[in-house]
Amino acid sequence: MRPSPYALRTEEPRVSANADQVEFGAMRFISSVIDDAARDEIFSGELDDEAELESSVEGDRHAWQQQDLAQEELVGSTLLEIKRRAEILGKHYPFEVIKNKLEYRSSSTGFYEFCLATACAPSITIKPYVVFPRIFERTVTGLVREYFGPHCSALHTGWPRTPKKRFKEAMSRLAENKYEWVWSPEHGLDDDPPYVVVKDEPVDFVITSRLMDQRPGNLYVLGQCACGDDWDSKLEEPDLPRIRKWFSPPWIIPPIRAFTTPFVLGDETLREASRRSQSIVFDRIRLTLISEEILPHQIRKSMKRRMLHFASTASKA
Repeated sequence: MRPSPYALRTEEPRVSANADQVEFGAMRFISSVIDDAARDEIFSGELDDEAELESSVEGDRHAWQQQDLAQEELVGSTLLEIKRRAEILGKHYPFEVIKNKLEYRSSSTGFYEFCLATACAPSITIKPYVVFPRIFERTVTGLVREYFGPHCSALHTGWPRTPKKRFKEAMSRLAENKYEWVWSPEHGLDDDPPYVVVKDEPVDFVITSRLMDQRPGNLYVLGQCACGDDWDSKLEEPDLPRIRKWFSPPWIIPPIRAFTTPFVLGDETLREASRRSQSIVFDRIRLTLISEEILPHQIRKSMKRRMLHFASTASKA
């Protein structure tokens, strides 16, 4: 019996990471060979280990035969993933498959390349990569606002904030009338908690979809940004009860949540992430489509210069 797509979803992150490595190589060196998808696994010995295990189970194949089959499967799945990305993004995919090579051509905003560099960074907590999550948060705040329409406003609330503000002050912009986001901490909480107590609770941005007047009953989108390879550990954030305890009343219409990540999620991974987080999930592909199709043209040029600057910094490092 053939496994279902859901059962095979555990392979999607690995396939996506291999496709990222091929793309990152093409971005660094103009082009890359898709066979390079198997290079890291060969060097690390993973394919050797898998081949030994498979040959011991099969009994009728040598380890080298198993390794060849595993390598072919790895390269084949990587190529399929690259083609899937190209099909979804169309003209906005900043690469082109030519025979067994992937050739790079820059996008109009550079956002895909920036997300790719962030996903391929060895660590987002060391220089020069430590700024990547901060740039991602601020950029995504604007992109998600554009997605929800012209009457929306955006507020970046993630930590660290610029200029540096406490949580109470940072959220005060939402309290435009007496019926929503009224600061009133529950009994026992600080009225104005310092940074060591509360940083962002954790909500990285808030999008307000206004009803074209100043009366209450607006729709709010609370956003989370997850840039590390442990992104799935943040699927339950932002936690509405954790935020609600600081406001009375907090909102009239329950907010919806948005989960954003610079990684490309496979179809089943995205579906599971949406189910677990109960959020609208924006991965690299969806965010790129917003930047390439919805973002005003006058912003794209300056955005491209900034995004490619950071992406090139990572590729040189």
